[in-house]
Amino acid sequence: MPRKPELTPPQEGVVMPVDAFEALSAFQQELHGIVRTLQPEVLVEIGYPAGQNHRLLREVFQALARRLDPVMAACVSAAAGEGGVGAASAGSLH
Repeated sequence: MPRKPELTPPQEGVVMPVDAFEALSAFQQELHGIVRTLQPEVLVEIGYPAGQNHRLLREVFQALARRLDPVMAACVSAAAGEGGVGAASAGSLH
């Protein structure tokens, strides 16, 4: 009986299950939502005075979100083929 070939990751990337990608995407969207909420005009609108702490928190969350932006933009679906971009309904993402 032949042995199963070992799966090797792509040379220029990381493979992740679609559900992991979707969780990462949701986390990124949450970070961007927090950044929007911590904008001074939004804080005033919802009854919080904008202050130094809010600015620092906004900068931290914004930095985290920006670090994920290129990762999310670079994800390509293996199930979509060479030219496909975005998540497919099945398969893995590179």
